[in-house]
Amino acid sequence: MKKLIAIALLLIPLARANAVKCEIGVSAGITSSSLSYTIDSPSIDYSGYEGSSYVSFTGSVDVDLTFWKGLGLKTGAGFQKLGGRNNWGEVLERTDMSTIYSSYISIPICPKYTLDIPVIGKIVRPTIYTGVVTNISIQTTNSALLDESAVTLDWRVGLGLRFLDRYDVQASYNIPLVNAFSFDVRKDTVKFKIPYWAVTVGVYF
Repeated sequence: MKKLIAIALLLIPLARANAVKCEIGVSAGITSSSLSYTIDSPSIDYSGYEGSSYVSFTGSVDVDLTFWKGLGLKTGAGFQKLGGRNNWGEVLERTDMSTIYSSYISIPICPKYTLDIPVIGKIVRPTIYTGVVTNISIQTTNSALLDESAVTLDWRVGLGLRFLDRYDVQASYNIPLVNAFSFDVRKDTVKFKIPYWAVTVGVYF
């Protein structure tokens, strides 16, 4: 993964040198995340434990590369806080377990395709993209009971609309590939992943 990030960063000066279109912008919006848990060989029935979504701010510096006829790469670096609300705290009698979250620096590497429709292409252009997001934890979770992964990976699937070749609206769903947190309860280890939606608006310079 470190090699992929390094390659993506190297592509930026190479793109400018070879007349590949390189756009840099900023965006901000919200994420809606939740906790998805698994327990290997549970010793009791945990089906009564539930969770709900956690809404937070996200912001990023975006790099949009176009190589050939709409094909390109979306990358950059951003901040996001992800987690979820749940009732594990009631079971463990810990108030700091009612909401579990962590803050991340997120680096996406997403191949993209932009559709340039005749006539309306100067007004709006849709983009589809998918790829891996590397999340680097910069703030430990709010509960001392939890073991946290320093780095997590998501698979992102997104749709964007570019207006007037400058203003951008993005919506994506992010599928977690690895566990973000874990903790021990009774004889079991509970492992959490964090799926989330993200909606942002941005501007390119």
